[in-house]
Amino acid sequence: MNLHNNNSKHINAIIYVLNPFVYKTTNGYDGILYKYWSLVKNQLQKKGYIIHETFTQNKNINYDKIHNLVQNGKYDIGIANFTVVSNNIRPGVIYTRPIYLNKKSIAFIPKDNKVETFFNIFFREAFIPLTLLIIISFIAAYILERFSSRGSHFKSMWQILSGVIGQSGDLSEVLVSKKLTWKKNFSSFIVVFFIMIFAFYFSLYLQARVNIASQNFSKPNDLTPSDISGKDIMLHDDNVNTSWLTDNNARLIKITKEQDDTKLFKDYIRKRKTNNNIVGFTDDIPYLLESQKNNSNIVISNFDYGYEEIAFMIHAGGIKDYTLQRDVDNSILLIQESGDAVNLCDGDKYYGKKYGYLCDI
Repeated sequence: MNLHNNNSKHINAIIYVLNPFVYKTTNGYDGILYKYWSLVKNQLQKKGYIIHETFTQNKNINYDKIHNLVQNGKYDIGIANFTVVSNNIRPGVIYTRPIYLNKKSIAFIPKDNKVETFFNIFFREAFIPLTLLIIISFIAAYILERFSSRGSHFKSMWQILSGVIGQSGDLSEVLVSKKLTWKKNFSSFIVVFFIMIFAFYFSLYLQARVNIASQNFSKPNDLTPSDISGKDIMLHDDNVNTSWLTDNNARLIKITKEQDDTKLFKDYIRKRKTNNNIVGFTDDIPYLLESQKNNSNIVISNFDYGYEEIAFMIHAGGIKDYTLQRDVDNSILLIQESGDAVNLCDGDKYYGKKYGYLCDI
């Protein structure tokens, strides 16, 4: 950092142009990270800083090289989606306070197999109740045959099952026979009445259970730790925080990050057709949201795998650099306290309502 005699503060900032965090438009630059940096830059300029920005979009550049450029002192501050984890903490660099959080998530395309869904619903929700019903029907058939004979135990059982699925008329038809009267067959009426009550409520119970199961199965399944254990997850090769995946026994397929920000999810869509062990791909939430915009079938998992802090990186070469860190931290604090950070993230253009809370820190 260069401090001139007129007390102006000149700082060199390197900005990593990588969609969706920073990208070029006809009017300049956009992206959630760039917009946040613009808010910080405005606060720093009020403090007398003169900021020189260098935008880099070289195909040979990546997070690690940006890291090295700041570490070596060529730039005073690095503007990129840096994750504050132990792997990123090296001598010669310091981090600002977090600007926002990243939710550790996995994006995937749910399996859409209607036959499989049907059998899942049947065996998980209806098979056991129906099995119990048949056993109960055998028992009830003997009771029914004793008090209100249908001519055979089979017919009694059939009429009970008919009653359960809503055809209680068959169950009561013998009771309206001219040969049976209330006085002579009081016990028959009582037995059939209770069987019909049971049939009515069992039918409601079974319908409710199947309906709830159908609604749950119609929603995309989430990816829990048990779902990813022993499975393959695709991610960019510069993703340094992968312990939350490997700790859950997931296997990693690393893809070289390129300027084509759609490559990861395109590779996922292509490879999942031939590799059934691939269950999803992961990156920062803005990238996953951008992937979702490009393919409406993509779902982002809701399971809570935890969060990561995202911050700017500053060269640590002397007291002046720590002064810059302090001033950037104070600027970020003002932006967060004013609500500008949440307003930025909460809009549909960036995080949206669902993930806007990640800027409320």
